[in-house]
Amino acid sequence: MLKMYKEAGECIKNTPQIKYTQKSAPWADNGADNALKIFDVVRIALKPWRKTGLFSERSVKMMIAGGGALFCAVTLSACGENSHAGKVAQWLKGYYAENPPNGNWVAREVRAESGKKIIVDVLIPSQQQVDQIKKLSRMEQFTVAKLACPKNGVEIQKAYREGITVWIQLNAKSEALTRSICPHR
Repeated sequence: MLKMYKEAGECIKNTPQIKYTQKSAPWADNGADNALKIFDVVRIALKPWRKTGLFSERSVKMMIAGGGALFCAVTLSACGENSHAGKVAQWLKGYYAENPPNGNWVAREVRAESGKKIIVDVLIPSQQQVDQIKKLSRMEQFTVAKLACPKNGVEIQKAYREGITVWIQLNAKSEALTRSICPHR
């Protein structure tokens, strides 16, 4: 169990797509030691319930162990998904560096989010283009956003086959305009 906590902690610290901070996941720095602290906190929190006779010491330990095992399993399985989406996101960063989206638009950030979803933040520097996009219907705005989707190629097709989706978020200098998913061709 302690080994699983340590692996989950290492996964969270070493996966760039997971926003790890000491405050959000303090146990990740030293999973094994902090796992014991978590067990103690939960055991103390459940102490009043043991007195009622509803839970024995053994059942409390089983609940803690089961919850910990479930947490570690979910964390470790998500780690594998995020690492592949992270590789695709890195590839897309290089792609957009060589192929700027739609002429003068700028791909500000490419990030993997929630498993197999990649968000490409695209800045539209021209206020005239921003004003034109704002005048369009919602469906037309989605179509305009798709102009920034990566062109069909071997790498992107491989990512699509593996269930990864690419979303384009069009932004003006001070606001988000629209977001659309890139079609799987």
